Amino acid sequence: MFRFLTGILLCVSAVSYAQVYDNKTAIVIPAHTAFALQSLEPNFMATISIGNRSFDLEANEHNSTETWASSAIYYTDTSVQVKLQNSAAVCRWVMVKVPTLMMNSRMSSISRRADCSMPEIILQTMWRNGLPAPTPGRNRTPTSHCIVHHSAANNGDTNYTQIIRSIYTYHTQVNGWDDIGYNYLITANGAVYAGRDPELPGIDQDNVQGAHFCGKNQGTMGTCLVGDFTSTSPSDTQIAALTQLLKWKVKKDALSPYNSKPHPGMSDPLLGVIAGHRDGCNTACPGNKLYEKLGTLKTEVNECSPSVGMIEPSKNPWTIYTQNGMQIIELDKVSIWEIYNLQGQVIQQGIGDVITSKAHHLFVLKVWQDGRAYSALLYNWE
Repeated sequence: MFRFLTGILLCVSAVSYAQVYDNKTAIVIPAHTAFALQSLEPNFMATISIGNRSFDLEANEHNSTETWASSAIYYTDTSVQVKLQNSAAVCRWVMVKVPTLMMNSRMSSISRRADCSMPEIILQTMWRNGLPAPTPGRNRTPTSHCIVHHSAANNGDTNYTQIIRSIYTYHTQVNGWDDIGYNYLITANGAVYAGRDPELPGIDQDNVQGAHFCGKNQGTMGTCLVGDFTSTSPSDTQIAALTQLLKWKVKKDALSPYNSKPHPGMSDPLLGVIAGHRDGCNTACPGNKLYEKLGTLKTEVNECSPSVGMIEPSKNPWTIYTQNGMQIIELDKVSIWEIYNLQGQVIQQGIGDVITSKAHHLFVLKVWQDGRAYSALLYNWE
């Protein structure tokens, strides 16, 4: 059985037990090893075989550095032969041993519930047992945005703890990172793993600055769902665990799921408080099938947001009238406004006191006035 992981390759020469095989078409990968294909060509494509199965690979933006473009990262429990069948670019194999741990993650009992409690978390002291400790030097960052990722593989694999250990080992021993890049990781059975180690008493797990958002990690909490959700949907249990984690987070930090804020600086573009990796970086992550669920997820998570005040459109600060087939709303001291459809997708946004739109049927209008968020469900906008 093999596993398909992601990370960013930085340097392998300084790692004593990482091995590099230049220009090898076929090699044997030992059991309990993570490996990837690299090339100096930034957009290389290749076909490989692992055992009797073939795969088309291409440069993966999650794993590539300024020097080496990398494929996604594989992990194998057993010894397998891998073969480079076809590539126009010169490639090399990179591998690293991943120590094993016999530990079963418990099936999550989380269902789609209305409470806003923290889900059960598998701590680093459990899943990292026997692995080298991360490099000290953590930073705390207050959360303004919750970023959702996928690992781009591992569909159907059930050795969940070993997958997490493999990501950690590759991030630290091959990438040269201080620690794993994400704040949390969620496997298909709904188990939630604590990721990047806060290290210091004054830093919470959800507020330790990670390394997951293309160099713009300040103000973010990164959560990675283990799996490839390009064309396959995550499990209901996995989505339920993510929903519960974000419910707890928005209540804890008084975040509005439908809000958008500039990121990383106040002069930068707006980014959703709950956003996919692709919303702020040049990537397809978290995959189409996971990304399309974020609208519904925001609606459920919003049940735990204390910063949203629901008010009737007929009351202040709303003044609504129709002109030339358009709905016009005048408000007082509004800084930002957004219009959402019922799937939670932004269909229009802007800045200023006057909103003019052809939006119709049921929709949600969200405005920010004097630093406070208000929303209202409107209809018959025709």
